[in-house]
Amino acid sequence: MEQLISVIVPIYNAEKYLGYCLNSIVSQTYPHWEAILVNDGSKDSSLDICQNYAQADERFQVISIPNGGVSNARNTGVAAAKGDYFFFLDSDDVITEDALECLLKLEQEYRTGLAVGDVQLADFDRKCRLEARLCADWTGDKRCWSRQEFAQNKMRLIWHTSMLEGPYCKLYSARIWREAGVSFPTELSLGEDLMANLAFFDHCSGIAFAKKTLHYYNNPQQSNSLSHKYRADLFGNKMLLCQALRTHLGDWSRLDPQEQDCFYKYVVHSGCCAVQELLKDTDHLTDEAKKAELSQIAQHALLRESLENVSKVEPPFLSWKPLILENRVDELMKHASRQQKSRLRPCVSGVKQTACAVLRKTARLVPPLSGKINRLEETIRVRGVKAAYAEYWPFGRTGRKLNQILEEVQRTSANLQRQMTLNEINELRQKKKAVLIATSEHANIGDAAISLAAQYLIGELYPEYHQVEFSTYEDEQRYEYLQAIIHPQDILFLNGGGNMGSLYPEEEALHRRIVQDFPNHKIVVLPQTIDFEPNENGRRELALSRQVYNSHPDLTFFLRGQKSMDFTREHFPHVHAVLMPDLVFHLRRNYHFERTGILLCLRDDKEGVLSGEDSQTLLQTAQRFAPQIDRCSNMADCMVTRDKRASVVNEELKRHARHRAVITDRLHGMIFAVVTGTPVVVFKSSNQKIEEFYHAFLHDSNAVFYIGNDMDRLPEALEQALAVTQPVYPLLDKAPLKQLRNLIERN
Repeated sequence: MEQLISVIVPIYNAEKYLGYCLNSIVSQTYPHWEAILVNDGSKDSSLDICQNYAQADERFQVISIPNGGVSNARNTGVAAAKGDYFFFLDSDDVITEDALECLLKLEQEYRTGLAVGDVQLADFDRKCRLEARLCADWTGDKRCWSRQEFAQNKMRLIWHTSMLEGPYCKLYSARIWREAGVSFPTELSLGEDLMANLAFFDHCSGIAFAKKTLHYYNNPQQSNSLSHKYRADLFGNKMLLCQALRTHLGDWSRLDPQEQDCFYKYVVHSGCCAVQELLKDTDHLTDEAKKAELSQIAQHALLRESLENVSKVEPPFLSWKPLILENRVDELMKHASRQQKSRLRPCVSGVKQTACAVLRKTARLVPPLSGKINRLEETIRVRGVKAAYAEYWPFGRTGRKLNQILEEVQRTSANLQRQMTLNEINELRQKKKAVLIATSEHANIGDAAISLAAQYLIGELYPEYHQVEFSTYEDEQRYEYLQAIIHPQDILFLNGGGNMGSLYPEEEALHRRIVQDFPNHKIVVLPQTIDFEPNENGRRELALSRQVYNSHPDLTFFLRGQKSMDFTREHFPHVHAVLMPDLVFHLRRNYHFERTGILLCLRDDKEGVLSGEDSQTLLQTAQRFAPQIDRCSNMADCMVTRDKRASVVNEELKRHARHRAVITDRLHGMIFAVVTGTPVVVFKSSNQKIEEFYHAFLHDSNAVFYIGNDMDRLPEALEQALAVTQPVYPLLDKAPLKQLRNLIERN
């Protein structure tokens, strides 16, 4: 019979991150779990969120109680749990998809009654992961400690890893927990986790280590934690916990010197942190009251004993040691005040961070401006967006270009700062959705056309689904909303293009993140070209992608060429792969314009291969056939935001449709020509995507002339293009994109 794991989640006003937490439970590779969601009198939408998950998955059980604190909520969850093991998870934390499976295997192997995984600190608001003190970094190769070894090393483990203080990332034997009568003390508002753990440690037969990160603990600053705010009883409570810990350690004389030193370090750290909060407080105590309390703290026996015997005091508190021991509270207050001021640094606001992110992407798309954009970014960081806007206004043509960029920065920043309301979140969560992720809001019109076509096509093929879009600029800042609104029946569509692989590592990392974070959802990668470079960077990115993509049970790749198809079959054999043309073919237009002249649509970025001499030869050749020559690069003068997307793409299609022929080295220069019925001569680019796309989908057209990099073939190809009167595109007649839904659901 399979072992049942009870995941107990105390919840109080947790709507912001609850989607993260509950999705990480749903995603577990070990299926035999129950989740006891204890709503501790929440006043926000937490209860609604819990009930939605319970309706979608019967393994969720929701218990709603009046607010009584986290200890009471956990004890309530334990009383309702039916599992063979308990796993406690805070409502703003997440676990990896193999967390329960890994810990259960560990417990079944060693039978200690307690299996522990590594925890890594994270800050979901900043979307980054920070370093943590991990068990695996300290315990070496040892996977299990016996009861005696655990007792001999307990204080080392507490000090070096902070791992035994809280209940997170631990699999507890339910039998031992109940037989020992363990509970979280409800009379304590600080250190209740440690007290429950100490009671359990007395009865388990050892401890086993998973040696891998299984848990991400949100908000390392813990700004809302009771242990990191001023409280009149903060120091006293910390010392009571330290005394309880000393009692738990047993006969002091039998502890080895290192265990004793770890205990002293723990006491000094706890005491000095309480002193630090006291000195930082400006709302509750006068300076005289602070001095009086500091004098009492300086006389505390356990703190003095620890300061006198500890081998080393941490650098932030090193200078405090003599001041506390000699009760020099005036100097301590002045010294702490200077330390606090020296730690102040200018912070970068969310708006500034967003602005700089937009500029970094712009620098990649507009290489000639890179140097100025770097200086502009620094101006934004130091002086703000408005100051940068004013400073760069007078600089002529370049100033106008940067001015346009800054306008988009301001617009994008303002948009990303808008918070989705609770009503919007709740309403979206209830709907069955087609979620379009990583759409374009930058200057590349080809990418904008892909995003526009994706909107139209998904709307036509999935009319019963509500469509939600997250652009590349929004993915980081609004990822929490994606986690919060997702429904088990939703389909996730990753936008198409040519950004899978190592050439654009940010986009590839985003693809991996989505696939990894949503293992129980159908995920569709819309038509893409895959290109991992044959170098160290390409091999490294490929190794990461292989691990992620091959582990997802319902992942479909639509691919824009045979090379990408063959590559996927070789490296991603578990992915459902389908050959499919670019989505922009869904934008076929007939404007009935009178056509004149030739359009040169040429690259000016890292994917271009035409030299300056080639470009001059190309221009001279084109002028021999038509006096009117127009130029474009498929790049807009400003960011193509979603509200401008349709109009900008339409104007670019009209530009192609007004000419007798197009000469291009851009994939979407070729595609825009095809969807507007314009004959086109095509050169290759630095990567495979044009060549493989042509051979897969357009080789049988009488109006597409691919000449690779052979400039000598240009005159003949251009002459043939200009002679075409009735373009034929067998691909468009087959309408393959209309079959996309059937191909997705067939998987």
